[in-house]
Parts: sequence; structure tokens; C-alpha cells
Amino acid sequence: MDELQKKKNELKYWIDRIGYDQVKFAKMFFVFHNEIDADNEDEIRKFVSRFKKDITRGKKIEVIETYLKFLFEMPEFEKHGFVKPSFYYEDEFNENFNRRMKNISKNITERIISQERDNDSV
Repeated sequence: MDELQKKKNELKYWIDRIGYDQVKFAKMFFVFHNEIDADNEDEIRKFVSRFKKDITRGKKIEVIETYLKFLFEMPEFEKHGFVKPSFYYEDEFNENFNRRMKNISKNITERIISQERDNDSV
């Protein structure tokens, strides 16, 4: 899987985790970045269509990174107790090791979030 596809998957994953669907996220992104009235359905509909194309067939990683940056700064992201994922390494380890360590970190984060939800529901 190439880096662009990984970013697309990450975006889809986090949109789902904050309880949004792609349409709701795209509408929020568009209204926020274009200072447009939320009632302008025609412009919003066009952008939602473009957003869906970006995350399925888009070729520019920069566009996906812009969506991710917006998502990570949303109050809903923080409200759920999520922290922007970051992964840093120097090329001291091979790619397989780095991938496994990233998965371990992701699993730990998901367990912490699950435990916090369980504690909140008690």
C-alpha cells in the first residue's frame, strides 16, 4: 500500500471514529474553509462530490493531508479524547519493525479509549 492510500485510509478511519460520515465531514470542511452560508446546498453538494472523489481516486497526498489537518483540529476530535497520531523515527530500524511498532501503539491507544468509555458509562 502506498503512502497516499495509507493517508486516505487514515482519514476514513478518523472520520468514522469521531462519529461522522463523509458527507457531514465534507460539509463542515467546505463551510469552514470557504466562509459560505451553510444553506448554499448547490456549492456544498459539488464539494461533497469532489471530496468523495479525492478520497477514492484522488492522486494528491497534499489534499488528503489538508483534510486530516482539519480533522485533527476539530473540537469533536478532542472531545472524544483523541490525540493527533504522530510517528517519528530515524531510519535506524527496518520498515517491518516500524510498521509493527506503529500497530502496537495504535492498539494501546484504542484500549485506553475503550477503557475510558467503559469508565464513563459506569
